[in-house]
Amino acid sequence: MNGVNKIIDSLKSNIKSSIVKILFNLYKFLTYKNHSTMEKRFNNYNFKFLEGYENIYLYSAISSFINYQKNKPSILDIGCGTGTLLKKIDINNISFYKGIDISSTAINQAIKLENPKVSFEKTDMMTFEPQVKFNIIIFCESLYYLRDDNQIDIIIEKYDNFLANNGIVIISCYYKANYSIIFEKYKHHYFLLDDIKVSKNNDKIKWYISIFQKIE
Repeated sequence: MNGVNKIIDSLKSNIKSSIVKILFNLYKFLTYKNHSTMEKRFNNYNFKFLEGYENIYLYSAISSFINYQKNKPSILDIGCGTGTLLKKIDINNISFYKGIDISSTAINQAIKLENPKVSFEKTDMMTFEPQVKFNIIIFCESLYYLRDDNQIDIIIEKYDNFLANNGIVIISCYYKANYSIIFEKYKHHYFLLDDIKVSKNNDKIKWYISIFQKIE
């Protein structure tokens, strides 16, 4: 009976996970059906939540990897919010940082952190055209807001042009998002350096982080 119960519990878990992903994608489709609705949604977002205890482990994991780098990398943070990740990065250990976000509310707060090494810009990841290449490009909780899988392919091709040789792509996704499709697509283009799972509250809340490298 124990074996049967395990199978039933596994099926229940898989069904629940599938339902959550379907509902999330439906919500995403309805809420982010065009540029204006997405911008409106994030202009009303509580960005202070991202800097709270709930998210401390996620940003600590990503910033620790960046702070470990020895070559003073240049960084592009796509979906930077108010600069939450930047605040955990050792500025002395990077050459420069560029943060972009679709929310004017977030960018208006983030620009208070600007200095000769740091700049922010209100723009959409689909239309942003940087003038330089970056050693590290970060998509922290941003890629799963794209409306469909085709846009993921567009983003991969687009930002490959702005990633330096041997550059790094860091992607984090909340567990309720359809993260597996995103990670699989990137695996077809880049070398997977590491997979990281960050969790809290006995695994009730978790994020998945994948680190990729562009090999020339």
